[in-house]
Amino acid sequence: MARFKVEAIRLYNEDSIGVKPVSPKNFLLQTATDFGLAEEPSTEDVETLSGGGEASGKLYGASAFGGDIPIVLTGEMLPFIANYLFGEATKAAATTDLWAATTAQVIGDLVNHSDGVHTLVCSKDGTTGGIEPDVSTEQEYAVISDDSTEWIVRPTLHRYTGTNEACMSTFGVELQLKDADCAGASEADVYLRYGGCYLGTSEFGKSGEDISIKSSMTVKASNYDNSVSNTSYDPQGGTDVSMNKAYMENCNVLLYLDGTLMVDTTEFKMSTDRSLSEDKDISCGNIVYPGTIKHEGSASLLFGRDEFLRSELRTSHEYKIEYRNKGDVGIITYPDTRFGRTPPVVSTDKFSTLAPDIYAVGTDAVPSVNYDIVSGLDL
Repeated sequence: MARFKVEAIRLYNEDSIGVKPVSPKNFLLQTATDFGLAEEPSTEDVETLSGGGEASGKLYGASAFGGDIPIVLTGEMLPFIANYLFGEATKAAATTDLWAATTAQVIGDLVNHSDGVHTLVCSKDGTTGGIEPDVSTEQEYAVISDDSTEWIVRPTLHRYTGTNEACMSTFGVELQLKDADCAGASEADVYLRYGGCYLGTSEFGKSGEDISIKSSMTVKASNYDNSVSNTSYDPQGGTDVSMNKAYMENCNVLLYLDGTLMVDTTEFKMSTDRSLSEDKDISCGNIVYPGTIKHEGSASLLFGRDEFLRSELRTSHEYKIEYRNKGDVGIITYPDTRFGRTPPVVSTDKFSTLAPDIYAVGTDAVPSVNYDIVSGLDL
């Protein structure tokens, strides 16, 4: 009897809602810790006239499909999540600067290599040499010397910027299960495909106990197919692109409140919820409307007068989550964040803390969220 293991989870952009592209670019999701998409039947109670006051049986409408895919966040997951959760990204080159000889560089500087396929990230202040380094045989994240400076070798980096939008592009998900019998492949691989997908919720946060940053993508899909019941199922094909890059570690995540680094924040969580709508009539071309966006979460702050007044007065503040690691940058900003009023939590062996609920609001002039992400992912 065949036993199957997960071979791949593919995410791909859709040109038309719910339709598999002919030859897509597949982003292999290799940081998933679970996979739980299932059918969610749409049902309605119907009471007919002269039915004696008794409801009839269920009337089943169109099914939807969805569930959670818990993941460990990586730098290359950020642009994908932001694009499909907050709003469509505008893509540009992370830098147009080219490597130049005898030029002063500081940590964090980006320059493109003349080979056209690499970006160099400065990891040590210094001055470049007279000859551009050869990176043709270097692995990603390798550190190379260049006279008195050093570079981290990356593929060409891209910048993605965006804000919250009502209209969202859709993507597809394909799960591939491979025969894992020791005796060899006795059955064909099994494929499950979900089309017309968009993200419903995802959480960004930071905690003193986290080594890596985990999140859970709630996915909603409009259609489903599989290779077991559909003998003419066409496996995804196209080009596979790995996404298993460096994990986002807690030490690489910084929090800013009103432009000030929050060293007294022991925990922060902000969940985005799209309040998913199943109204198929609200659409704009290749885009579906997944409902009203809202951002709600919580923070744990060491008690101080400033922190208490932020909670007590409930005025507007800017919260910013910033991630930087080896050229990857993820900046998510909530320009108008409000604190819920909360009493202090008093402990006998620790400082007093505040744990207010927080939420972000927005208008057309001041969106509820903005993002600016630099990544090697080529969406």
